[in-house]
Amino acid sequence: MAGTSAGGAALATSNQESMRNIGQERISQIRLPLPPLSEQHRIVAEVDRLLSIAREAEAEVEANLRRAQGVRQSVLAKSFAG
Repeated sequence: MAGTSAGGAALATSNQESMRNIGQERISQIRLPLPPLSEQHRIVAEVDRLLSIAREAEAEVEANLRRAQGVRQSVLAKSFAG
């Protein structure tokens, strides 16, 4: 996949040799379109929301693993206690 600069010059091709020859100056010429600031804020808010859900799920999994380990220990203790 080849990119082009504002002047239309090819910046890179998909082969490794050309990627090795791209300098910082050429990379700095690449224009990346950004969404409007309001959309960026919406994206950040959504990512934050999803990360919060992931953290809650992780905490719940950890709590369940601790609970399962406790049940396992209890079952083993009762089994060997007679």
